[in-house]
Amino acid sequence: MHGFQGLLIQHISNYKYLKSTGLLKVFGARLQKSILDVEENNKKIGIYNAVLGSLREPLLIIVVSLVIFFFQANVLRADLGLILLSLLFFLSWTHVTYAYANFLNSFVALSGSANNVVSFPKRINI
Repeated sequence: MHGFQGLLIQHISNYKYLKSTGLLKVFGARLQKSILDVEENNKKIGIYNAVLGSLREPLLIIVVSLVIFFFQANVLRADLGLILLSLLFFLSWTHVTYAYANFLNSFVALSGSANNVVSFPKRINI
């Protein structure tokens, strides 16, 4: 996305030059290729997120249930109520962790846009 935004800013800031030299169509083709690349990458990311998101919860529940059950039932000799309570606490903790990871991913994805916005006035000599 950063590459596409950079090309877009260059297109806007150098429009008169591109138009006068006849390179507008050439640069437009580069911009179009960048758009198609971004679109293809976003499709792949969407597919991967959908697959991982649908598998994450069931696998997490199975693994955590087995670990807590075997640890508390065999090592601590705890009753079923304590096992279920531990499972509930652990699952609520994982939801908070996933929310933080999603926030961090969004922040990293948008930081390139913020850099472009900050550097835009420098590129067009304002």
